[in-house]
Amino acid sequence: MLARDMATIVLKKTYRAPIERVWARIDDHAGMRDWLGASVKVRGDGGVGTVRTIGTLVTFDETVVEREPPRRMVYRITRGVPVTHRGEVKLTERDDGGTDLLWTISIESRIPLCARSIALVLEPTIARGLGKLATILEAR
Repeated sequence: MLARDMATIVLKKTYRAPIERVWARIDDHAGMRDWLGASVKVRGDGGVGTVRTIGTLVTFDETVVEREPPRRMVYRITRGVPVTHRGEVKLTERDDGGTDLLWTISIESRIPLCARSIALVLEPTIARGLGKLATILEAR
């Protein structure tokens, strides 16, 4: 039996925007394309059970499995890639009126090097997106 390949991504970002404004952007699934740069199609009302299909030629589905506005969202990849993928976004209010974001992603696969390879692409992509989100939030 093959060992499972595992990877964890932990991204942190501080925004000079109140938690409600940051949450509004994180919770706007279709609007993710503005800061993440990926094609996103949404099925559902935005709450638990909402499915966002990400990509164009190669697509995968992320399903929201937990949601606690304006502080926390958990999603899992439910179609499209040979991995178990769980993402959690947590927002915390800062004393200065800003918001700290913590995005943790756990990836597992039975295919050797698959989870680590996905993490190598995913981590810088999301990090760039979080930087772009800061620009969007601070432009208002």
